[in-house]
Amino acid sequence: MIKLKFPIVFIVCLLAIPVSAEKFSYTFSNKDTLSYALSADSRVDLNKLGAIAAILQISNLSQNTYIVADLTREEADKSGGCLIKALFRQVSLVMIKNDSVHASSVSNWGEIKPGAIHRFSMAADGKIQPVLSKSGQLKADMIALWQFIFPIFPGRSLAEKHNWADTVKFPFQMTGTAPIEVICKINYTYVGKDGNADKFEYSLQGESPQNKNLYISGVGHIRFDNRKGRLLENSCDFEMRGMIDLTTMGLPAELNSSLPLSIKSKAIAKLQNAN
Repeated sequence: MIKLKFPIVFIVCLLAIPVSAEKFSYTFSNKDTLSYALSADSRVDLNKLGAIAAILQISNLSQNTYIVADLTREEADKSGGCLIKALFRQVSLVMIKNDSVHASSVSNWGEIKPGAIHRFSMAADGKIQPVLSKSGQLKADMIALWQFIFPIFPGRSLAEKHNWADTVKFPFQMTGTAPIEVICKINYTYVGKDGNADKFEYSLQGESPQNKNLYISGVGHIRFDNRKGRLLENSCDFEMRGMIDLTTMGLPAELNSSLPLSIKSKAIAKLQNAN
């Protein structure tokens, strides 16, 4: 019986070793093009107005947003990071009030419009930093937009079912109001192999310290080619809920009221030449 102790301990130790643990990092190739699309449906709940909505002749207040951009690598550095260019190919905003429709190609953010270019650096672990360019340095909300696409991998090997968390902060602003900060926590889980790719799932929860009525939640998944160090897909469905002041919609300040606002969004980043 004494002779069996060592083999038993040895077997237990083997079972405790994580199976197929991997360390993940990015190697954005100059041959890769990552397409990004964001759609958002913003709607105001008019039920709280009751009869006032009928008096003001308002039956529908909504906005549809659609943004498309292509991301490519411009330069690589010796540390394993790279300089990425994001070219906005399409920006479409449609404002709807009752049966009136107003379309625009300019978003609430001045840096997002057709033909606009964003440049930023990305480290091998996915950390994004702004860089100076002819159009100036990207603001915090734009950096948060791109960081949301590329998860920052932890500096350790991950086995299946291992998880980690990250925080993304971004300013949120409605027309006619001052921006407020939204702090979003993202919880990632390494699911394991999915064909030739590695799959991750994540959930996000966030709120604004300045406005507890504003919060965000959602779920998504990521497919990553660790052999080539490239993101294959990041798909997320999320919703933001809060209260909107009536004056921001051009309604009389005398009403002194706010209405529930929901913004349902879907963001997809997908590699065009996944081969």
